[in-house]
Amino acid sequence: SETYNLSDAIPLMFLAQDNILPFSDMIISYHLTFQDADLGVNPQPMIHVVNSAQEIIYVRFQSSKTGCYSVKDLKLITVNPPKAINSVLEICDNNLNGVKDINLLDYRANMLEIVSGNLDDYTFSFYRSEADAETMSNGIQNPAQFEVDPFPNSIWVRIESVSGCYNLAQVTFKSLEKIALNEAGP
Repeated sequence: SETYNLSDAIPLMFLAQDNILPFSDMIISYHLTFQDADLGVNPQPMIHVVNSAQEIIYVRFQSSKTGCYSVKDLKLITVNPPKAINSVLEICDNNLNGVKDINLLDYRANMLEIVSGNLDDYTFSFYRSEADAETMSNGIQNPAQFEVDPFPNSIWVRIESVSGCYNLAQVTFKSLEKIALNEAGP
């Protein structure tokens, strides 16, 4: 469940420049149905608990001087943070130059349990520490060409949804050695 302070949405709903009556003249009430809001009955408290992914509350703006009113629906959408997964990536020194490099973006599907949508609905950013991932500081600049040199045991991924909710997961590296072959022919 999620708790909302319904008054937080009022500045987005009442636009002073579009109204002759001042905001200070408004009596604001919250209702579970349009009919209740239209009649001005069964007002709900300003603090509201939502137990579903989406709920509509009807907000009644009524002038204390004229009695005129308008009703506007307020959609409360609860978005869960992404479900980030700790993962292990096996990497090799593919060109035998002593540096292991990896395209971290190729492994996004290993780092996220997709509940709804697809990978492109999320933003992935990578960090060398959990603290940096929390504060979005010192990010890995080019995750498509990440050079694992010196070889860290792990890094952190921050996965953010379009709503701004995020979650962190640890990405652990397992170093594998590529087989070196003699380049001289038989």
